[in-house]
Amino acid sequence: MSTRMTAALRRSFAVTSAMAILFCALPTSLAQDAPETGSIEVLQDAELSHAIGTWTLIRPDNTKIEVGKTKRYINEMMYPGRYTIFITNADGATAKLVMTRNGTEELRSETPKITFDVAAGDVIQISVVYAYTITGLVSVTSDPANIAFTLRGPNGLIEKGETPMDYPLYPRGQYSVQYELPAACSQPQPKSDTLVKDSRIGFHITFKCDALDALNNETTEKKLQFVTMMVNGKQIPIEDVPLNEWFATYVHAMTRTGIMSGYNDENGVPTGRFGPGDPVSLAQLAKVAHEVASINEDDAKRSALRNTSATGTWFEQYIRSAESMHWLAFRDSRTDLSRPATRAEVVATLLQALNVPRLWPTGTVFSDVSPEIPYADCIETATDVGIVSAESGSFRPGDPVNRAELAKMVSIAMEEYLENSPEITGQSRDY
Repeated sequence: MSTRMTAALRRSFAVTSAMAILFCALPTSLAQDAPETGSIEVLQDAELSHAIGTWTLIRPDNTKIEVGKTKRYINEMMYPGRYTIFITNADGATAKLVMTRNGTEELRSETPKITFDVAAGDVIQISVVYAYTITGLVSVTSDPANIAFTLRGPNGLIEKGETPMDYPLYPRGQYSVQYELPAACSQPQPKSDTLVKDSRIGFHITFKCDALDALNNETTEKKLQFVTMMVNGKQIPIEDVPLNEWFATYVHAMTRTGIMSGYNDENGVPTGRFGPGDPVSLAQLAKVAHEVASINEDDAKRSALRNTSATGTWFEQYIRSAESMHWLAFRDSRTDLSRPATRAEVVATLLQALNVPRLWPTGTVFSDVSPEIPYADCIETATDVGIVSAESGSFRPGDPVNRAELAKMVSIAMEEYLENSPEITGQSRDY
């Protein structure tokens, strides 16, 4: 090897060694130098979903996060510093903001802007509740009645229904309605009008069509054959619940009280189906139990959620609440909440929601319920008060419950513990 090449190699080695020394002098991980972060959760709600607005968050470095009409937003990478949130209301609406820091309420505001600091480890929650303040009433009617229609209005508002229908406290702005007649009838042109504050607009049309008369006669006949439910002041036949079925009375009780309802399509229009044979999931059971006992699930909003599979779902708050009250069926944080609820879980949850004292199990009521199995005390207590029957000799604690069976159990539990409760009758009850 030549002297010139050897010298070049030495210089290269020296440079490489110096770089290695410089590199070793730096932190081993950039993450070690990164500041600890906090988190923010923004919750948006409104009685009328189209009243929900949008918001913008200004970060300490003046960059922006812009979010649309999303009901829930979470960011766990909030670096320490000062933040500002701007609310953009829907037309005719106002917003009320509540900010909590680490579970403690810190600020209430009815202005569309709040500024706050985030420190390392902070858990910030901002609740935004929207309400329309510049409103009027929109009425949609027809002769004959029971005509389907689509109503469109400001803020992307779309409502589907059947005449007659009133929409009180709706926002000011331009509205249009399209009546939807059977295909054999001549289709009318859309009607439009403008709603201003504290006023009323009414859409009305008169039809004459043989196909329409036949449709109205068919609707009347269905009301005489099936259980009906009230939706926005109108009777809707539930076509899979004939009046002569054993579960008809119980389904009627559930739909009348609003504890359970029929199915809606993707536009929120009732399909006329209850699904009596459909299984009831654990998540649905949690919601029904809250409705039965008039428990406000939002009372537990600051409680930790152990079953994280519920995060971001429609049933999150019901599960959070059920866990906070230590309901037996929701103790296992790994439980699949979408699986069918069992007969044992249903009676246990109803008894806990209604705060019913339980009996010591004897193992003599059912052939398949010994004192050692889970929920044995709940099963025998539910049998003692008639929520379930012992006539068959077996209980089948692990079998799923369908919607018709749940309607029966809930109806009997309400009759026993609500309508005839000491709070209602003024009498005491001995157990």
